[in-house]
Amino acid sequence: MTNTRATAMNRCVLRLKHIDLSFFPDFYSAGKYLCMNITELSAKEQQELKAMQIVFVSIAMAALLFLLGAIIFSQSQGPLAPGMKAYYNWLLGGAAIFSFACSIWGRQQFARGVETAKTSLNPLERKLTMYRTSLIIYLAITELPIIFCIILSLLTGNFVFQVYAAVLLGFMLPAMPRKEKVIGQLQ
Repeated sequence: MTNTRATAMNRCVLRLKHIDLSFFPDFYSAGKYLCMNITELSAKEQQELKAMQIVFVSIAMAALLFLLGAIIFSQSQGPLAPGMKAYYNWLLGGAAIFSFACSIWGRQQFARGVETAKTSLNPLERKLTMYRTSLIIYLAITELPIIFCIILSLLTGNFVFQVYAAVLLGFMLPAMPRKEKVIGQLQ
């Protein structure tokens, strides 16, 4: 048996451990019908993936536009609360702790959602919907510190918060749902 075939059987065993397959003469032939081995997406599944990509780009672009608007506003109007500059170190530390906590929390929620979608016995279209839901939750959680930093930059007029928000936005970009990545995570 080839290594690829053995790996496919192992995935099937993990997914179908509650189903007794002993009545099949050849486990692999049974497994290839019961185990989801995704190579191509149907038109409906392609639409679901496209919807995920549109949602991702929309959320990322909204954060980017908010950041650019904050940069333009703070450069033209100055800080909204200049007295907050005295608390710069505290605000920067709070932003770092908040972004770290949101990053961990967002990744945990995303991993939990993907694992739920992966192990469910639903059809692929429903799994993609579950994946999209967990992606939206992840994006919402990881966008919180970006918005927080943008608000702090508006209040203090400090450019460091804008740079920090841009870096956090850059860390969010690898979560872009691509076909190969989504299929790999759901198998």
